[in-house]
Amino acid sequence: MWTSLSALTMWTSLAALTMWTSLSALTMWTSLAALTMWTLCSDHVDVTLCSDHVDVTLCSDHVDVTLCSDHVDVTLCSGHVDVTRCSDHVDVTLCSGHVDVTLCSDHVDVTLCSDHVDISRCSDHVDVTLCSDHVDVTLCSDHVDVTLCSDHVDVTLCSDHVDVTRCSDHVDVTRCSDHVDVTLCSDHVDVTLCSDHVDVTRCSDHVDSLCSDHVDVTLCSDHVDVTLCSDHVDVTLCSDHVDVTLCSDHVDVTLCSDHVDVTLCSDHVDVTLCSDHVDVTRCSDHVDVTLCSDHVDVTRCSDHVDVTLCSDHVDVTRCSDHVDSLL
Repeated sequence: MWTSLSALTMWTSLAALTMWTSLSALTMWTSLAALTMWTLCSDHVDVTLCSDHVDVTLCSDHVDVTLCSDHVDVTLCSGHVDVTRCSDHVDVTLCSGHVDVTLCSDHVDVTLCSDHVDISRCSDHVDVTLCSDHVDVTLCSDHVDVTLCSDHVDVTLCSDHVDVTRCSDHVDVTRCSDHVDVTLCSDHVDVTLCSDHVDVTRCSDHVDSLCSDHVDVTLCSDHVDVTLCSDHVDVTLCSDHVDVTLCSDHVDVTLCSDHVDVTLCSDHVDVTLCSDHVDVTRCSDHVDVTLCSDHVDVTRCSDHVDVTLCSDHVDVTRCSDHVDSLL
């Protein structure tokens, strides 16, 4: 009997030691995996990893990213991307392949939605949106907003406070006033602007008129219904069958997919939609959301929430302040 009890005691101790060793190994592996997944090499850097088997330096396959500054927000949703940044407060969103971007100034916002794009900028406060192939852009001034939606377009801007959108070939634009924003997306277009601070975009038929100041609207598709009832509204519509209602100030919305329904009812909301079938409802201030996957349902009701969704079938609900998620 004593021998049996001794054997039982030894077996129990061995089992406990084995279990403790397994738990320790699991804990160490989990900590190592978490450390490897979320290691950042600079302060206040927000990196979105969009590929399977998430790694610190990779968002997808064949991605090369170098972060050299503070407060950098980078979203990489495609392969073969080379990003080099050497300034502060740079926000770059890359949604296409074969993109080479060099940023050497502060406060630069660049959105690349096409292939084979080469951008070099050496000025501050430059906002560029490219949605076409084979685009060559040279920016020589400050406060320039350029939107390109056609192929084989060559634009050179050398004046201040100029906002130009080129969506077709053979476009002749003449402007002789400051703070005028004109968008021409068809051939043989005649636009007359007789007021300051007015942004008019003529990209399709059946477009409602704009009679308010400080309104920036870009319509690049047909059958678009846009209602603007506030000042300082910036809307870019690049897809078909889009219904957008804006009733707040300082709203920046970019719609690049089909069948998108967005309702904005708060101030200072920045939304970028680059996928199909996205339903976003937000009722808080200072919300920055980037949706790059399909079938995403996001509901947020808190302040200062930064969420980037780059995977499929993601359901996120935020109810707290100061939440930073990388999915």
